Amino acid sequence: MRLYSNYIAKSILASVFLVLLIIVAINLLALIIDEVQDIEGAYGFAEMLWFSVCRIPGFMVENIPFACLVGAIAGLGMLASSNELTIIRASGVSIARIVWMVFKPLMVVIVLGISVSQISPGLDRDAKTHRDDLIEQDNASRYLSWNGVWSKEGNSYIRFNNVQPNGRVFGLTRYEFDQNKALISAEFSREANYSNNHWQLKDVEKTRFYPDRTEVERKPEASWETPMSPDVLVLITNDPEDLTLKELWRYIAYLGQEGLDDRKHWLVLWQRLLQPLVIFSLVLVAISFIFGPLRQVTMGSRVFAGVVFGVVFKMVADMLGASSVVFKFDPLLAVLLPVVFCLLLGAYLLRQVR
Repeated sequence: MRLYSNYIAKSILASVFLVLLIIVAINLLALIIDEVQDIEGAYGFAEMLWFSVCRIPGFMVENIPFACLVGAIAGLGMLASSNELTIIRASGVSIARIVWMVFKPLMVVIVLGISVSQISPGLDRDAKTHRDDLIEQDNASRYLSWNGVWSKEGNSYIRFNNVQPNGRVFGLTRYEFDQNKALISAEFSREANYSNNHWQLKDVEKTRFYPDRTEVERKPEASWETPMSPDVLVLITNDPEDLTLKELWRYIAYLGQEGLDDRKHWLVLWQRLLQPLVIFSLVLVAISFIFGPLRQVTMGSRVFAGVVFGVVFKMVADMLGASSVVFKFDPLLAVLLPVVFCLLLGAYLLRQVR
């Protein structure tokens, strides 16, 4: 029995890693082609290659479920085409036992994915920050950026044009409102540096709004007391996909304190935590396909069917995830629905096998 288990494990792992390698290579090539057009000045060819290489761990984590689906279909399909799977069943190994033999080696893939997912968000974030810094060598573009981010603190809305990881901000605008949502003041600072638990603002211009007039005050420097430290700014200015699990949890707590919508971050958190369940559900479908509808077809047809099913699963999962944010239903439900469907489909097809 151990001989069968090891043989199936080698076939599954070889297929999964081969598929993962191909997918990552395609993503890497597409990224390089897309980045070539941005090569200019300090952002040269070597820097572009380094940025692209730093994105590889993220590509791996993102595509592991799809690779497991197609890899399981390809690996088991080869065994079925050579009648080795038939011989294994004829020797008294049940389908349930074969399912377990397929799931066991996937533990290695899941552990690998979890390990890489702990470093890939930070690596992606640092690579993007370094790339943007090289592209935006002209400091003037840092003050007047269309790619800034917004945040809310009490009755104030804050916009950051450019945030550096070392506690330095270019182009900081703060809009303060009263309890009736009327604009009280607008303040713009060309630069802000964090030190001694507060922000030191430079080249400050503040406009106060009154019912019958406005007043403008200019200062070379000013101090801004706020609990918003550079660590919090890192969470604010990055996409949820670029945050680690610990950072996601911290930012969800921050959004809850400020009364802001946190569904998008909950969605990413559940997608990360439930990825092993997603992998198992997709692989169960792959196994049921091999013993059921794809038992007598060619290898090319099996791989094509796996790719189509994986693409449809991804599209449905993304659609449900976006819908949970827009229509405000539980993100956990959006993540679980495709998984439950795959588990039920796989179990149903396996029950039909004689």
